[in-house]
Amino acid sequence: MTNKEEEKMVEELIIKSLIEFCELKSEHCLYSENGNKLIFPNYQDGNGNNTKVRISEQEAKILFIKLFETDMDVKFHYSVETPTKSKYSFTGKNHRSGRFDMCIHDKDGHRECLIEFKALNKNTDNDEDNVENNDENKKQKSYADDFVKLLFDDDKKILTNYFIHILDKPNDNIENVYKKKLKEAEKKRNKVIKDFDTRKNGIQSNLKIFLCIMEKKKIIKYDVFFDENSVSIKEIIVMVNLTQELRLEQALADVKEDLEKVTQLIVKGMLTDEDFKYIGKNMGKTLQKLDMSDAMVTEIGKYAFSDCIGLTTVYIPRSVLIIGENAFKDCSAFFVINPDNPNYASENGELKIKT
Repeated sequence: MTNKEEEKMVEELIIKSLIEFCELKSEHCLYSENGNKLIFPNYQDGNGNNTKVRISEQEAKILFIKLFETDMDVKFHYSVETPTKSKYSFTGKNHRSGRFDMCIHDKDGHRECLIEFKALNKNTDNDEDNVENNDENKKQKSYADDFVKLLFDDDKKILTNYFIHILDKPNDNIENVYKKKLKEAEKKRNKVIKDFDTRKNGIQSNLKIFLCIMEKKKIIKYDVFFDENSVSIKEIIVMVNLTQELRLEQALADVKEDLEKVTQLIVKGMLTDEDFKYIGKNMGKTLQKLDMSDAMVTEIGKYAFSDCIGLTTVYIPRSVLIIGENAFKDCSAFFVINPDNPNYASENGELKIKT
């Protein structure tokens, strides 16, 4: 398996686990269709009401490990709370080993990638100097430390490492936060890594950020360009729940400027011809995965997705009774159809009419 194939497999697991993360319920809302027994706990607010939901990175880590353990295609091993190879002095005192939340190892035990999970809420995950010291603000300040470890811990091999970041609400300033912390990491690395100046090979690993925004049910993958202290959106995964009043165009309003970067669209609720046309017109060349497994739709009309030449995977629900002529013309997607669908099936990924 090549490094690119390994990266793709790990990133698919990250995305799947974050999609499940967004669907988790709290202890006061236990009904769930996703089959997860994992829930978010509640805690007391200032008035003594046990109504606030505690969201942390631990749930994201648990879901990732669960998928890692159950995916039969995964041939790697993993460790948790993995000691760093280098020694650090982030406090200005003695150098000591740090920890990574997870490490993926190959069959021989060699490190393949390192993963850090972080969860913060909108109010503390910002770039403002007036945020008082508290546990969550300390986490936000630790981004630069995490970036130093992920980028420079391995001095023998270039890895592709991941910073998985969870927000409960959107933060329009988050990209600037990442850029600032990358700049801080650049200034810190020589000071905090023991014997960094004596390294002769200049090894620097690659870093990618996965940002999960729970309120919007949106996952954004960023490429990181450390030498430029910048980040760039590589792809966006969006989950929407449509109603009679809420159409797809409205549901995707906050990513309107980046529609060409939406590679996966997961749709629940009522899909209409209007929505199909919007997908074809605005996302046809770049949308790769369309998941309608939980959508309410009975007919996919003629030429509905004929413009979607980028589609590689399509999930069709049980409710679809009619698929019009040339609905997927020029589309070479792999079809996954609910086995209870009365009229259609998939055979080796091909769309077939049941006889």
